[in-house]
Amino acid sequence: MAQPNWTPTLAQVLKHKTEKKEFVSPRTGKSYETDVIPELTARLISIEKRDDNSFVYSILDEETNLEFGIKVSQKISAKRFGTIVFYDVRGGQTSRGQGWYKAESVVSA
Repeated sequence: MAQPNWTPTLAQVLKHKTEKKEFVSPRTGKSYETDVIPELTARLISIEKRDDNSFVYSILDEETNLEFGIKVSQKISAKRFGTIVFYDVRGGQTSRGQGWYKAESVVSA
């Protein structure tokens, strides 16, 4: 018998269609499958560099009216409130009940 699941999916949280994609963990080397949003277009609010040489893009998703940050390993040149596109966005819930989001890449549109 199945148990109820009270953890929302990425599609439920960010309100975009998702698809399954396989990744390899850089830490463990093991492959895993997770839901991704293949392409997410948003407006850039700001970019913050992290200690691990990654960047967090604070964005506004005008389609869903949600504001959140997506971590990416690359930095691009983009104007504030300019349109940017993220590819293969994935994420989940943190222990504090908030969310984390990461993308494979980002481009300025």
